[in-house]
Amino acid sequence: PNRFADVTIEYSTNNGQTWNQAKRFKDYSTGALLGEGTTNLEASPEGITHTFIWAHVKDLGFNFNQSVKLRVTPRFVR
Repeated sequence: PNRFADVTIEYSTNNGQTWNQAKRFKDYSTGALLGEGTTNLEASPEGITHTFIWAHVKDLGFNFNQSVKLRVTPRFVR
């Protein structure tokens, strides 16, 4: 049986003290959000690859920050 999960993708710029939701990258010429999103993703014990394209410049700006942490938290929905 197939299982499906939602995921929350968050980033922290202060070593995990606070977390912010990562924004999905948008193709500005078409307006389409890129990647697969974060809901109703197929899941299995063996693992399945999914793609989330993070709009990191929108979230972080153009400044380099080597201490950024990214976390992905799954929630199985069925």
